[in-house]
Amino acid sequence: MTLLPSHAHLKRYYVNLKRGDFIVVTVTDIIQPKEDNGYPRYRYKVQVDPDKKVVWPEEETDDDYYAE
Repeated sequence: MTLLPSHAHLKRYYVNLKRGDFIVVTVTDIIQPKEDNGYPRYRYKVQVDPDKKVVWPEEETDDDYYAE
């Protein structure tokens, strides 16, 4: 589960993530559009913090996940 924007450049990192990875996402660059009616492009730096992990409940429950 993520609350990050669904930008294509960011989604490319998702295939390298594992369940429970605690990630740190930083915007490294914003590229302005060449046309006035376009949207800016964002570049991200995605890092997995090995000292933290997200622990998920074993069964389907209403408990929220938590980070250690």
